[in-house]
Amino acid sequence: MNSLSILMKRREHGSVAVELALVLGTILLPLLAAALFFGRLFWHYTVAEKAAHDAARFLAAASPTELKTQCQNPFYDACVVSAARALARAELAELNPGYSFPQVSVECDDEACLVNRTSPLPKVINVHVSMTVEDPFFTPVTSLFTGDMSSIAIQIDATGRSYYVGN
Repeated sequence: MNSLSILMKRREHGSVAVELALVLGTILLPLLAAALFFGRLFWHYTVAEKAAHDAARFLAAASPTELKTQCQNPFYDACVVSAARALARAELAELNPGYSFPQVSVECDDEACLVNRTSPLPKVINVHVSMTVEDPFFTPVTSLFTGDMSSIAIQIDATGRSYYVGN
């Protein structure tokens, strides 16, 4: 009888480890996937917010002559506006948000910053960064938290606002 109880205990030795692996795998894997995805999402938002803020500060410190000098670009805006847009895109270049590219828009007094020699200098500079962050790694798991089963894509919008110092 004694040897039978020892034999039964030996057979149950691995079952506890298997049960522990199943329980921890079903609980920890979704939590780990969610933590990684939302950490990546917050990192993207922080970089986008800093890029918008830096571009707005750069443009707010431009001289009135720089704001009125037109460049040959597809937006027909000032060279310094194109430089601010390029600055924001350079800071966003380290990110890999997914299949879409970050969009950067620059506004002077809530309108497009177009070159017009007779228009007054802007009072407020706004830079908007918009991008979609996707989860290519843990889509089946993180979709449990967002509700979309096909693809995890969350829109990020960051704005940098600065007052123009040339007035």
